[in-house]
Amino acid sequence: MQLEGLHHVTAITGDASLNVAFYTQVLGLHLVKKTVNQDDVSAYHLFYGDDTGNPGTELTFFDWPMAGPQRPGAGTISTIALGVNGREALEWWVQRFESFKVPHEGIQLRGDNEKAVVAFRDPEGQRLELVDDEGRLKGLPWKGSPVPAAMAIHGLYAVRLTARALDPTASLLTGTLGFRQSGTYQSEQHSTVYIFEVGTGGPGAEVHLDVRPDVPFGRPGIGGVHHVAFRTPDDEEQLQWREQISRKATVQVSRPTKIQHIWVKVWPFHLSWSHTGKRSKRICDPLFHFTLQL
Repeated sequence: MQLEGLHHVTAITGDASLNVAFYTQVLGLHLVKKTVNQDDVSAYHLFYGDDTGNPGTELTFFDWPMAGPQRPGAGTISTIALGVNGREALEWWVQRFESFKVPHEGIQLRGDNEKAVVAFRDPEGQRLELVDDEGRLKGLPWKGSPVPAAMAIHGLYAVRLTARALDPTASLLTGTLGFRQSGTYQSEQHSTVYIFEVGTGGPGAEVHLDVRPDVPFGRPGIGGVHHVAFRTPDDEEQLQWREQISRKATVQVSRPTKIQHIWVKVWPFHLSWSHTGKRSKRICDPLFHFTLQL
């Protein structure tokens, strides 16, 4: 069994209208679907992605105005990285951010291979990055996007986790979820960030672990990430993952229906995985909840 990469990332907004305006009109993503949170039907759940909402392109938001702001720190998913193709695209995005007054840090070169990255924030402080995916991400540009197709965001490149120690999360990623360590780089705060990849690796299949023993524990909230989900190739393998994890966990089944989406609550990070079917054909209810015993 092997995970194929990132499926989607879900974050938290306190202003649905502002969120839609930024992610569709500034970033040029497609508002694929607007529904409600399965556990809180009073809240919107917004889904952004490529033209058809393919797995690996989706960034979603729970609309929780009362959640309060995120408190950055250890135990959080601190950054969402998105892929664009080439240095020219990054230079175009810097100009676009300037015109929309989006806070950004310009083009930075990261790691031994000098990967080009533009770090920026959305209006609520969510930390994001644009990374040169060298044409490897295959998301389909939204036909109604204000962003030219050549400059479009292609999908999820990676997520960055912040932890106070390397071993517990590295053990989960490599020993349980089948990731492998593929490199390191220095963060803006001069901490070491460890790169883990799964499947074929590279864009769309990476988790970056920023080890920061000096920071306090954080708390998810507005401007922060709720969870990241990983892809399985089909329903059968997803069921095999459930069985494998169940042997290492205390499992509480909440609904006796066909499993389509497993949520794994692993303190301090919240991980989940999903099969690769189209969202219109997939039930997103979290059917199984468990805590890994590390």
